[in-house]
Amino acid sequence: MNKLYLYFLFSLTLVNVTIAQQSNADSLIKLLPKINNDTVQIVVLNKIAMQLHNNQSVKSLNYAKKALELAENTKQTKYLILTYGTMAATYWALSNYSEALNYLFKKLKILEKEKEHRELAKTYKHIALVLFSSEQDSLVMMYINKSIAICEKYNFKTGIADAYNLKANIKFHAGDTGNIEHLWIKSKEIYEQNNELLKAAAIEHNLGMLFLKKTLS
Repeated sequence: MNKLYLYFLFSLTLVNVTIAQQSNADSLIKLLPKINNDTVQIVVLNKIAMQLHNNQSVKSLNYAKKALELAENTKQTKYLILTYGTMAATYWALSNYSEALNYLFKKLKILEKEKEHRELAKTYKHIALVLFSSEQDSLVMMYINKSIAICEKYNFKTGIADAYNLKANIKFHAGDTGNIEHLWIKSKEIYEQNNELLKAAAIEHNLGMLFLKKTLS
């Protein structure tokens, strides 16, 4: 099971969602020249970049860079947090993991100072994903566990489920099946409680793969 497939299982996305995002991006691109306010432009540029980053990554990066220039000029932390995240996502899509990590750590520095706990937990998880993608596996679990610790402390249910799911996926990929069934079952329960049925369905698939692996071993 390759790493991209693991990520697919972790964040299941349907083709029609991508089509809808492309449509939204086209509408926002047409709207952009009519916007005179810098902070509104930053938000719209980030939305365009995020909607394009999976299927038009180079174009996405151009919009993200425009947002970054404006965000750095405003020096407002909320716009820097937003744009650093977009830059990281786009560089991740381009497989430029060093730049993705660079912007995630820029974002992390602000979040730690501002004590934005929910976003901090997400950022630790995203750092783990990029490290995993770049095969820097020795640090992956440290950042996942940081994410889990925050989510459990502040009872961020979806964050807990996402982090457990990612941790189990990575352990499965490494051939370590210890405790991953428990992690996936807990994730599935939370997803079902929150009506996140696509993610719950992905967990069902993961559990099936685990059962098959144990049966054949």
